[in-house]
Parts: sequence; C-alpha cells; structure tokens
Amino acid sequence: ATRAQGYNRAPFRCDNVLKTKWYRLTGRSGNQMPTSCVPRNRCGTHAPGWLSGRHPSAGQISTVKVCFHWYRMVGRSRRDDCCRWQTFIRVRNCGGFFVYEFKKPPACHLRYCGNSAAAPLPPPECRNYQWLNDATRAQGYNRAPFRCDNVLKTKWYRLTGRSGNQMPTSCVPRNRCGTHAPGWLSGRHPSAGQISTVKVCFHWYRMVGRSRRDDCCRWQTFIRVRNCGGFFVYEFKRPPACQLRYCGK
Repeated sequence: ATRAQGYNRAPFRCDNVLKTKWYRLTGRSGNQMPTSCVPRNRCGTHAPGWLSGRHPSAGQISTVKVCFHWYRMVGRSRRDDCCRWQTFIRVRNCGGFFVYEFKKPPACHLRYCGNSAAAPLPPPECRNYQWLNDATRAQGYNRAPFRCDNVLKTKWYRLTGRSGNQMPTSCVPRNRCGTHAPGWLSGRHPSAGQISTVKVCFHWYRMVGRSRRDDCCRWQTFIRVRNCGGFFVYEFKRPPACQLRYCGK
C-alpha cells in the first residue's frame, strides 16, 4: 500500500534497492503506474515516479519515460517540477495486466508509483504552506543582526533546510535564532495525522524587584501544530513583542 499514489505518510523509501528485472503492480499499490503527475511526498517517498507516456497496446512492448516529481532551483527560487528526474523503462502489455522493467532510479528518495488512491488527500495545511529555511532561524545561530517575527502573517509554515526540520521543545538560550528572545515549543508535537494547540515560550529576562532574573517563558503565545506524517507545519502569528522569533531545531 505504501507504493500507492494516495499514500502520503513516512517513512520515506527509495527504489535504489531494486534490481533491474520485470515487476507487476498489484493489490493495494494499484494495478498499473499512474500516467499523470503525482503530488510530492506520495507513494512512500519524496519524489514519486509516474509514467510520462501511454501504456502499450495488448501484446506490445514499448520504452516509456518515467518522471519523478520534486522541486528545481531557478536562481534562488524553488519551483515545482513534475519531471525533476527521469529514466526510461520497458513496459509490456500482457493482455489483462502490465509489467514494468524497473531499475534503480537516478537519485534518492525516488520511487515508482502505483495508481491506487489508497489514502485520502492530506489536510490543506500539509499541502499549502510557506517554507522557512533561513539558517539564522536555527537555535545554534547566535550572531547579529537581530530580527523580529512581527512581519509574519498568520498562516501555516514548515521549517526546513538550515533552519532545522521542527521547533525545539526545550528552552533555547537568549540571543539565538537571530533574535533576542527565541521562541520554543513548550509542549509535545502532535502524533501523526493529528493537530493540536501548543504553547510557544520566548526566553528573556524578567524584573523581580531590582533584579533581572532569567525566564524561559517571559512571553508566550499559542499556535496550532499539525503532524503531516513526515513533517510538521506550524500556524505562526506575530509574537507578543519584539525582538521575538520562532526557532528551528
């Protein structure tokens, strides 16, 4: 079932373990390869492979291009590309079914897909989100200039790249993440497929009389967090003061 085009959960696999020989798709994976672009992070992989061409007629064999869907860098922008990688395979129509001469794909994580809609579409926030991949947002970053997330609009974000792949769940030292008061998740991430409201704490000082005391939760706000299977998305909003910023782990 993990090979079905409707399957959208981790762990993600790669077909680099396949030997070059003939295979038949059956059962919950579907009965043939899809012939239209499959969304990213389906079929139990990052870049799903689909047949960019027609299946042969009964009794015939043909060589057909397989495309793998992922991103392509255009300058500094990341663009969607339904054929980021490609390979050519032979396909035989055996009358009542097809067989495919699969071979190792050109990279990882790439995988050949079946056409079964074994799982529903992921929630909208798992498909429509903004990337946050700036290295200055990482909890280990401790240099100026210091920024504030008061420019963020309330919507869904995914941490990735050099910022990390999720929020830290323990207090982050002051003056990290490219800000004065770094924000960390004071609670657990939700389980796979779940959504929850979790408190974010921002670490700074608090005045107690004439003394300045360390406070891991000097300011706080509440955000929604969704577990999309292989990653998390966060519904960030403007923090309660400046300079405050959400951290990556």
